[in-house]
Amino acid sequence: MKNRDVKFIIYQVLYIFVICVIALKGADINLEEVIDKRTVVQKTFADSLKRYIDSLLALGLVPKIEFDTAIKIQDLEDLQKRLAEMQQLKLEVQNMVRLEPGFTVVRESEIKKQQELKKELPPENKDKTDVVGKVVALSLFQYTENTVNNPYSLPLEVLADGNVLARIPSKSSGSFTLHGESTITFRVGDASDSKPIKRRRTPAIIFQSYSPGGPEASLRQLQATVGYTVRIDDDFPSTLDVKITGPVVVKPKDNFTYEVMLKFRNSKDEFDRWAEGKDAPYSVNFTVEVKNRISGQSVKQIKPFTFGDW
Repeated sequence: MKNRDVKFIIYQVLYIFVICVIALKGADINLEEVIDKRTVVQKTFADSLKRYIDSLLALGLVPKIEFDTAIKIQDLEDLQKRLAEMQQLKLEVQNMVRLEPGFTVVRESEIKKQQELKKELPPENKDKTDVVGKVVALSLFQYTENTVNNPYSLPLEVLADGNVLARIPSKSSGSFTLHGESTITFRVGDASDSKPIKRRRTPAIIFQSYSPGGPEASLRQLQATVGYTVRIDDDFPSTLDVKITGPVVVKPKDNFTYEVMLKFRNSKDEFDRWAEGKDAPYSVNFTVEVKNRISGQSVKQIKPFTFGDW
């Protein structure tokens, strides 16, 4: 190798060295670790943050990400704590109900809480609105005895023409009597409802004759069979008193129906003594009287038995 070749190599080495020195002049080269590998953000936390942001985007919310340079992350434990807070915020966002624009976003947990509070509240007092249809729907008549059931949670007052007829406790039954009043009122708490009282019709006495006799009839034969049936026709027969008087035997049947048989004389001698001085045909009567115990009003009818001989 020639002498100038050796010099060239030396100059090249020196040149490279100088260039390196110039390049590095003034630079503070510190080859220590910039971040301790034990405190670096782990990949799992980075993935968690990514999933959180993705969930916000899926809900139609656009997160605004800002880095607060005033907050200093001192160590891994501090970072984990802040990530846990962000994870809790994510759960709250997922439990929110997204409404149309212009409406308020309400947490689902708040909705459930309000529903539970509504269940705990006592039910509204429906007694103020449902009087009609449960009690007042009754058809009431003058001069009758009535029984009413109180289905409400408050006492029920019954008034007629302003006068209190009955106070019925809650969930109980009570009775009252109507006379000649014209208006009935049911009152529960502050609510009330009134209705006209209907006039009661007069009871009807209905006769059906089977063997009432005649000018040629025999008294002995008439007394051996039923002469009439009497039926009382009324809407409230339980308030009536029925009285049948005369020389008859009365046998009650069903539905305020009665069988009536003549029972006038037991022998021909008794008949002859009675008929002496009288002209045939003979007639004896019986009376049916029906009286309303409440009003005191009554109706009366008379029916005859006719015969010409013993």
